[in-house]
Amino acid sequence: MVGPCTTIDFDSDGDGALSEEEILAAREARKAAILAQHDGDGDGELSDEERAAAREARAAEREARHAERVAQHDTDNDGELSEAERAAARAAREAERLAEFDADGSGDLDEEENAAARAARCAARDVEEEEEEGEEIVLALALSLDFIRGDVNRDQTVDIGDPVTLLNFLFLGGLAPPCMDAADSNDDGTIDLADSTATLTALFLGGTPLPEPSSPGGDSTLDDLSCDGIISTGF
Repeated sequence: MVGPCTTIDFDSDGDGALSEEEILAAREARKAAILAQHDGDGDGELSDEERAAAREARAAEREARHAERVAQHDTDNDGELSEAERAAARAAREAERLAEFDADGSGDLDEEENAAARAARCAARDVEEEEEEGEEIVLALALSLDFIRGDVNRDQTVDIGDPVTLLNFLFLGGLAPPCMDAADSNDDGTIDLADSTATLTALFLGGTPLPEPSSPGGDSTLDDLSCDGIISTGF
């Protein structure tokens, strides 16, 4: 699930969820911000080194925020937050939210007050660690390379070579596809025989066209796959 701040920023139709188009808009906006910060050579793209630097910078930001939370709520000074300390931290934050946003003094936040509290926290980028994981989804999309669905061998076309490449990886110990998102031909979030079948069916049996993107673009589907261009050894 995409995090609350990204939803607030890009939910253009106000339905409380992000459509594929809104997710892609979030990805492009985050990518532009990353380019502005990390595109050292100004070529409009992130090299492997620049992409790695962006990830490292984000990891450092998260570690710094975590350290700040630990320093504030680690009452036994063991360097970590126990469940009791986390619960106390959540209670303290909830008390702060009530004090600031409980406009009617009811002792609880209604829907409108909750929305105001979330908007304020997102504006300050002061989100809980579990909420922050949702924001990482869009960061991962922004750092991913553009791809064509089914283009397993990354030659910018979808043909017989692509299912062959995937089958070689799955069953013959071949190299892993450099873009797992592209290899996920049926866009179900997993890489398996069904992906080669989907491509072959689309190519030769008049089957359903593969899901978007059909030209270089990003993946609007939220899953655990990425497209980082790194090639590794197969199983």
